[in-house]
Parts: sequence; C-alpha cells; structure tokens
Amino acid sequence: MQRGLAAALTQAAIFGSLILTAAVGFGVASYMLLGDAALAFGAAERDLLSSLEPSECREWPLRFWCAKEAVAKALGEGMRRGPRALVVQSANTQSGVVDVSVADGEAIAACTMRAGDFVVATSAIAAHRGGSA
Repeated sequence: MQRGLAAALTQAAIFGSLILTAAVGFGVASYMLLGDAALAFGAAERDLLSSLEPSECREWPLRFWCAKEAVAKALGEGMRRGPRALVVQSANTQSGVVDVSVADGEAIAACTMRAGDFVVATSAIAAHRGGSA
C-alpha cells in the first residue's frame, strides 16, 4: 500500500512540475472512430502510412490523428484550422513517437500508445514556446 501511494505521489509531482513548465496536449481515439485517412491526411502522410507493415495499418492512422490532436491542444489551438494544418513528418513504430510539424515548420513530438481499442497521445511544449494547456 505504501509503495503504491509513493508511486502515485511521485507521478503527481512530476505531472505538476510539467504543468508549470509546459503546455500539455492529449489526444484519445477509438478504433470505432477511424474514418477515411484521405480526409485527415495529406499525400505525404498517406505515403508514410502506406510504407508501414500491413499489421500496423489499422493502428497508425489513429496514432497520427491523436498525435496531431495532442500537438494542436498543447499549442492552445485545437483543431480549428483542420487536421491538415498539422503534418506528420515521421513516426517511430518502436517507440511510438510521432513528429508533427506546425505552420512555421517546427517539428513537435507526440508520444503515442495503444491501450486496448484506444490510442492515446500526449505532447508537451515548453511554456516559453507558447500555447495554453
């Protein structure tokens, strides 16, 4: 019991520190929401998706979407400019890190993971960069 409490307090302290120094964005999606990738992704992103192993083709469009959503939220913008305003530049299928570029060309990393029928992504941007969590 004490070990679990200590772990929870450590996680809370780390998360609290992150909030003070960074804008954080989250994205969560279910496989039931998976739609047409042509609507959400540009040609280069669709090419990147098609280069993945066939076993990864169902999961990674959701990871791309959630990564875009997490970065957009960390920037304080949400998806108001549409999903193509953010562009996935690269994806590491081993670590789950997806690099998303914004309008000024800067790449921002989002960490993605699969949890059952859901995909989750988080992104943190230094407070001086801008955005509001």
